[in-house]
Amino acid sequence: MGRRRPDVGDAALTNLANRGPADIEKLHLKAVRLTEFVILNVEALRKIVKKMDKQCGTSWQKVFVERDLKKSPLATSSAQPFNGERARACRRALEQLVSPERLQEMRSRAMESGGVGLSKMPWSWKRTLVAVALAGAALKWSAFRLPGEPKCQRCLGLLIFTMLMWVLEAAPFEATAMLVAPLAVCLDVMEGDKHEQAKMLLAAVFNDSLYLVLSGFVMSSIFSKCQLELRAAALLQSLLGRRPKFFMLAIMILGVFLSALLSNVTAPLLMVEVLKPLIRDLPTDSRYSRALLLGLAFSCNVGGMMTPISSPQNVASLEALRQHGKNITWGEWLCLSTPFCFLAVVIAWLLLLLVYRWDISADEADRLARNGDMSSRGIPPVVFDREEMSYEKLILFAGAVVTLGAFASAEAAAAFGGTSSIALLFVAICMGTGGISRQTFNSYSWHLMFLIGGGSALGLAVRQSGLLKLVTEVVRSGLSSSPRQLVAELTLVLVGATTFVSHTVAALVLMPLVVELGQEAGVERLAVLLGAFACSAACALPMTSFPNVNSLIAVDDRGKPWLSVKHFLMAGIPTTLAFALLLVTAGYELGVWVLS
Repeated sequence: MGRRRPDVGDAALTNLANRGPADIEKLHLKAVRLTEFVILNVEALRKIVKKMDKQCGTSWQKVFVERDLKKSPLATSSAQPFNGERARACRRALEQLVSPERLQEMRSRAMESGGVGLSKMPWSWKRTLVAVALAGAALKWSAFRLPGEPKCQRCLGLLIFTMLMWVLEAAPFEATAMLVAPLAVCLDVMEGDKHEQAKMLLAAVFNDSLYLVLSGFVMSSIFSKCQLELRAAALLQSLLGRRPKFFMLAIMILGVFLSALLSNVTAPLLMVEVLKPLIRDLPTDSRYSRALLLGLAFSCNVGGMMTPISSPQNVASLEALRQHGKNITWGEWLCLSTPFCFLAVVIAWLLLLLVYRWDISADEADRLARNGDMSSRGIPPVVFDREEMSYEKLILFAGAVVTLGAFASAEAAAAFGGTSSIALLFVAICMGTGGISRQTFNSYSWHLMFLIGGGSALGLAVRQSGLLKLVTEVVRSGLSSSPRQLVAELTLVLVGATTFVSHTVAALVLMPLVVELGQEAGVERLAVLLGAFACSAACALPMTSFPNVNSLIAVDDRGKPWLSVKHFLMAGIPTTLAFALLLVTAGYELGVWVLS
């Protein structure tokens, strides 16, 4: 089977979401100049716009061609000379089609199409009423079970309402998170007057941790501008293109590395675009294609454990710990995450090879009998528009690396007043020097930041109302008093919860309880560190993490998906069990050594 020749337009549209205003202006000028040399008729232009619609998820073909273009001089007979008014009309039409404003709109749509794995459903009033009804029932029940604790009762109702809104997806997750602070003030769940409560809750919404997340977004833009992920994939293909199994391992290690640098929200989006040209020539039911996409998802889940800002659940876990006056430094985190994540990704790779051996369709078995294993012939080269590494890009890249080093250094953090201050300084310098544009800054996932902030406000309300202390006393009786067994039990509970609930939501809701229980046994830092890892360990269901969702929705050129829920269950269940076992054995021993 011959390889499909890469389309130059494919690469341009793939990279469009990563381009800044200067790049868009250059693209506009190139497109305008191109019209001086191209003779188009209506049918050719219709096909061009149709392809743009397919790539960008737009519907300009019907509006532009059927309504506007057919009424223009372009709709005249193709035998008419292409000059004069007809040529000028063609140029004007194409200039509008590739205008900077239209390209900026395409860029925004391309960034939004990937999303961040959060709910995009509109508000569902039926599900909201269900959440309100169940929260009201919980309030009635708590009135009998918690007499004399009105603040705890109201906070329990708020907690149940928020959790149900998230689990039922009655509204976008970030909208529910924004409701937490005003509802907590209205219900009077904390001490002090309502003005003081609102001040504390709103301060918790946009807390110090969110500046780290913002700096992660900026680093993501810089690394994408440098084409870091594409260059790394091309290098891996040149080294391991003839050894597909080791190429899969290399892609998984690259997924961990990019998730550590960019966050496991951004890295899967970039990596799946790297893999698509590689697996496009393989049949859609090829088990090697599925193994690559599953490996990417699992490795990005593991990469979400690497740094304190590589996943939203890490940020939420650290914020819950900071509310109790404790912290985990970047150096401590990396000392545990580096060896643990390497072991985890190797184990995931070995399990995928085992599943790969049995995950074969009848059609693929017939092809193997006739033609042999296509994946064993080698991995096709990575094709992309290689851009020159200018001095500006090198300086930005060096600045991002220096900032990561400052995050990991306790002395540097102390000199600037903390990692959040360093993060804000880095963002300010990048914006002030033009490293990132205002449009890029405005396109960041602010809804994700408000989701994290709403979870922090909910944790503050649960703690200040006394509900957390009350629940801790109830739960403590059923848990072991031994620090090792307690941490193991909490870790397994978190792995089980995140198998069915979003990793981020589980961290937002459960990590304050983990901190409280760990503090009673004197192991709160270890419990939070391993608990944060546990929140990223579940791989069995595709809807619980963004890397899983990103691989699930990947489709071939005909719109057919490579993966289904069945494939996640086959490979994800043993991988999740292996990660859980690794956490309570080697993870615990490493954690004790690092934090001591």
